Amino acid sequence: MLASPSVARLFGFIGTFLGVVVLHTLWDTFSGSLVFVVLAIISIGWLFWELRRYRTFGDQHIGQLQPH
Repeated sequence: MLASPSVARLFGFIGTFLGVVVLHTLWDTFSGSLVFVVLAIISIGWLFWELRRYRTFGDQHIGQLQPH
């Protein structure tokens, strides 16, 4: 089933959550334009990667017959 939970999805969620916490901590800890630009690039890149991954997941329709 497409929407069924799995260990891989759980680890993906936990990894993303921890990544966000680390990036936020770094943002609050360091100051300086260069640090902010680097963290912003990492954050935006990660966001687009996750959006692409979830969009690919969303392109599959539940209940749609798959050609064999």
